[in-house]
Amino acid sequence: MEYDATNKIIKIKKSMKTLIWLQLYFTAIFGCLRDIVGMPGAITYCLDILLIMMTLYTFFKMRFLGKHSKVYYALLGMIILFFIITIIGFILNGYSFLLYIWGFRITFRFYIFFFLCAIYFEAEDLKKMMAFIKHLFYLNVIMATIEFLLGFRGDYIGGTFGVQSGGNGDLNTLMIIITSVVVVQYLSKNIKIIELGIIIFGCLYLMAIAELKVYVFELPFIFVVAMLNERFTLRKVGVIGLVIVGLGIGIAMLGYFFPNSGFDFFTSDAINQYMGNDGYTGQGDFSRFNAVIRSKELFFDNDFILLLFGLGLGNCSYSGFSFLTSEFYNLFQNLHYQWFTDSMIFLETGWLGLIIFEAFFISLFLVSIRYRKKFKSNTIEYISVKYVTILSLCCIILSIYNISLKMEIAYLLYAFMAAILVAVKELNINNSLNSQFYKEQ
Repeated sequence: MEYDATNKIIKIKKSMKTLIWLQLYFTAIFGCLRDIVGMPGAITYCLDILLIMMTLYTFFKMRFLGKHSKVYYALLGMIILFFIITIIGFILNGYSFLLYIWGFRITFRFYIFFFLCAIYFEAEDLKKMMAFIKHLFYLNVIMATIEFLLGFRGDYIGGTFGVQSGGNGDLNTLMIIITSVVVVQYLSKNIKIIELGIIIFGCLYLMAIAELKVYVFELPFIFVVAMLNERFTLRKVGVIGLVIVGLGIGIAMLGYFFPNSGFDFFTSDAINQYMGNDGYTGQGDFSRFNAVIRSKELFFDNDFILLLFGLGLGNCSYSGFSFLTSEFYNLFQNLHYQWFTDSMIFLETGWLGLIIFEAFFISLFLVSIRYRKKFKSNTIEYISVKYVTILSLCCIILSIYNISLKMEIAYLLYAFMAAILVAVKELNINNSLNSQFYKEQ
């Protein structure tokens, strides 16, 4: 009987893993299917169907609860608190329940997927994820090149993520993930400098043809965080040299494809306009650095309750369906508040929501720093925990920079960040087995 029960659990885990991987693969290609193959945009909702299926099964089987780590429950408690804040905001603002559900879908789907990955993934899946992201990266180099040759430029080059405006934002997220993974792998003596160099120069090439100037700042940031608390070695020297040479070549390529984005751009006042000091478009709209402050000044009028809980989850959101598009969006979309994650979170959930939203990433960073010392430096768990250290900080930057954390590409980010909970789970299992072994001696 016990054997049959164990077999059943293994089969269930495999089935759920298959659905999770299906979600990841579909996230990687649905934009291409929509924009290039010509399938209807509604295929995006296949991701929602998959997520609902996994969530319902996990919920009714009580697998969100059970023998999980303290870290798991601490993060889950944080998200539950965030959810309670949105409920209070909904009650206080008294708007359409459909809008609230839509807002919940946009914001909370990634947290749900994060915990699903943590529950069902194991150490072997962490290794598969690293292979998956590399294969996806090489595929995107090919797809982005084809798109460039077909005449697409800048924002419209998204590789497998499609050719709609802003598609290069998804490509940038992929570049952040792959860079974080291979840098940690190299510093952990898991790959050679040749592989690191190929992937970094591939990212710089994508930066050039998709005009992703922000990668000029992301690349050194990732290397700096990766090298924190690392001993000074020849590998570090090699990494520093690679970054310096790579950035020089990358900016030169960027200037070749886009003459206004070369070395002159990074050594002039043009950088201030790019970062949005005068508004993203320079026409009085929100910028990356003032979106939250201007939201506060324009819409909250020092109302203490509104400042705490916001205008309501979904009450500033939009959709391709008119009944799921808020009146707020219809009135103020020209301010482009919807282009930045932090302004969207602040407007809809106030200071409390924004603090918890960012605290989630800070918590992942701190937990990763703490636990990476518990693994040997060349293990899959160590590498995974360390790239979570980088990705968690990059998410804070992305929340300011664009809207990626509310788009489908965030499924990839949250899946990779769930590696910290998978690693902690594996550590606890090993410790439990060791403890049981010594008791039996």
